[in-house]
Amino acid sequence: MDDVADRAQRNISMLMGWFKVNQVYHEPNGYTYAEFSKYYIWNRRTKEWTRRQKRVCLGRLPFVHPNSRERYYMRMLLSIVRGEKSFDDLRTIDGTKYATFHEACMTLGLVTNKREWDDALNQASTWATGAQLQSIFCSLLTYNEVGLLELLWDKYWKDLSDDLERRLQCEHHNPEYRLSVDQRKNICLYELELIMRKNGHS
Repeated sequence: MDDVADRAQRNISMLMGWFKVNQVYHEPNGYTYAEFSKYYIWNRRTKEWTRRQKRVCLGRLPFVHPNSRERYYMRMLLSIVRGEKSFDDLRTIDGTKYATFHEACMTLGLVTNKREWDDALNQASTWATGAQLQSIFCSLLTYNEVGLLELLWDKYWKDLSDDLERRLQCEHHNPEYRLSVDQRKNICLYELELIMRKNGHS
C-alpha cells in the first residue's frame, strides 16, 4: 500500500497540484493557471506548490499544437479561468458542465473561424523560427477548417518568412543578399506549397 501511495504521489502533475491548492485555499478570484507560477513555486521533490517568498516571476503556459485538439482547448481555458478545483470545473461554464473542453471554449466565445488559429500563430511566433512556423501554419491548413485565411496570411507572413533572408545569405555565401517584399512573400508561399504537397494538399 505504501508503494501504491508513493507512486500516486509521484504522478501528481503541476496541474493537479494547482487543483489541489485551489481546493484548500480560497483566495479572492484565485489565479489562472498561467498566473499561478508568478506567486507559487513547484517543488519537484514533494510535488507541491508553495508560495514564493521573494520575487514575483513571470508565468507562462507551454505551447500546445492546435492539432492536439482537446489539450489545446484545455490550454485556452487554463489561460482565463480562475481558481478551478478539477477538470470538471474547467468544463463548467455558468453552472453548466460541458462534455468537452472544446464545447466550453465555444460557449465562452474563444473558438471562432479566426480567433483560435490567430491565437495559435501568435503564441508560436514568439518562439518558433520562420521555418517552424511554416510547418505549424501548414498543419493548421491540412487538418482543420481555417476561416479568414487571407487575414491570417496578411498578419503573419513576416513571421513565416523571418529567417528566409538569412537562410539565403548562407546559401549564397553573401551576407549582403537582400529580398524585396514581393520576393519574400513569393518564396514563402512557394515553401508553404512544398510542405502542403508533401501531405497531398495544395
